[in-house]
Amino acid sequence: MEALASESTALMEQVMKMSQAIPDEFKSQLNELLTPAVTFGELKGLKPETLETMYSVAHTLYESNQYQKAREIFQTLTLLNHFEYKYFFGLASCLQMEKNYERAAHTFGLCYMLEPEEPAVPFHSAYCHMMLGDYKAAKSGFYAAALWAGEKKEYAALKERAQMLEKQMNRKLENQEKEKSA
Repeated sequence: MEALASESTALMEQVMKMSQAIPDEFKSQLNELLTPAVTFGELKGLKPETLETMYSVAHTLYESNQYQKAREIFQTLTLLNHFEYKYFFGLASCLQMEKNYERAAHTFGLCYMLEPEEPAVPFHSAYCHMMLGDYKAAKSGFYAAALWAGEKKEYAALKERAQMLEKQMNRKLENQEKEKSA
């Protein structure tokens, strides 16, 4: 584990050195090349209002416990606009409610790429890992959710629940260790 951490640190140092060597004028051009500005929906001529209407329908279906129908719309929305966090979060939430925990955890990972400071993402991903029996990954996710929630009032309940579930994962991991050594 230490070797991996050392290797990772060395790699990050190399990347930092390389990025410092790139002239500023090329950094902005490189950024433009690596950040596509067009979605499939835009290429097809779909207006943002159309996507918002689809989102509203999917959200209503989700709220009505019609997860399969909602999932199908959220899936379409993620294809039409792969930059929109709420489309991926809706898709991941449907997968979670359908108990497709592996795909849900993966999709929550995509949400993280779009909103890396949103504490609901690691919380729900951790829940999926917990349901899959991966208590170590679940513990890590619940810890991250509580950490990212910080002292923000809107995340107080999520933070409290994440901390409680993290403790529960600690107990499960301790019990697993006891069973192994017995």
